[in-house]
Amino acid sequence: MKKYLAAIGASLIIFSLTSCFDAKSKEFNNDSINITLTNKFKVQKSSDEILYLTSKEIIFLGNQEKNSDIGELSLKEYTDLVLKNASEKVKITSEVKEYTDDSTSFMYVNYIEENEKNSYKYLLTTFKSQSYYYACNFITKQDKYDELENQLFDYAKTIKVK
Repeated sequence: MKKYLAAIGASLIIFSLTSCFDAKSKEFNNDSINITLTNKFKVQKSSDEILYLTSKEIIFLGNQEKNSDIGELSLKEYTDLVLKNASEKVKITSEVKEYTDDSTSFMYVNYIEENEKNSYKYLLTTFKSQSYYYACNFITKQDKYDELENQLFDYAKTIKVK
């Protein structure tokens, strides 16, 4: 009986460990934004965001604005405008920086938003296409952010805008 229970216990441990690693890459897209996350994310409906995705620990919100609606701005100026519009409700925790590699270029910054129950930390990334500006936020609870930061940044590098 002890061997049987030990075998069941070992099986449960192996199953729980392997289930932690079963996330597979999954591409999400609409007419404007493509992003590669994992199959742990689910598409949510929203009237405000053009792409709204959630997992157990991370929320992704993608928005777009027509260039013609806000004028011709540099990507840094657009990022500053997004932050200015949110500044009454959030605490900016880093400088706006630029990321560029062979396949993408975007601006990024961190900020914190608090409510009565929780604090959330955001990685705001902004992009520009010929016709649109994009503000894409990765959101997680503040106490989880440091653990997830590299993963969020890797996700941001997969974003393609049209």
